[in-house]
Amino acid sequence: MPWYTSHMINLVQIVVLTGAAGVLAYVGNTLAFRRMGCRSTLTVVPWWEEGCKFAAITLLPGHPLFTVHMVFGLAEFTHDLWRDQCDGLFLPLLTLIGHGLFGSLAVLAANTLGHYGWAYPVTAVAHSLFSAAVVFAVLPTLGAGPFLRAGRR
Repeated sequence: MPWYTSHMINLVQIVVLTGAAGVLAYVGNTLAFRRMGCRSTLTVVPWWEEGCKFAAITLLPGHPLFTVHMVFGLAEFTHDLWRDQCDGLFLPLLTLIGHGLFGSLAVLAANTLGHYGWAYPVTAVAHSLFSAAVVFAVLPTLGAGPFLRAGRR
């Protein structure tokens, strides 16, 4: 099999499993938001999303921590851009940058602590802190429009 074929198979696997993780995360996030409101963004959602990504990472050969985080981030970027068309690029880009940071942190945690399994708790805590920073520091400066309207979606 030519080298590019095996890379395409891996890419397809990554996109399919990360896409499934994204759909699962979206459904879980929606249910959490309906049940708990905005506070789920700081508590349940980061742990659920990172858990969904971690499940995909675990099922993929080589456990591609950074790649899965970036593919997930691109999917969320696209969704945020489509959903908040009038709000511009800032929040979707913040989402993409956040997932890039989480992916980098996942790799760092796995390399430093010796096992890819450490990526889950480390990135979930980082995701919670990142979400808190966005909710309490960034959104108020933007008039909190996207966050306040999120309950009506």
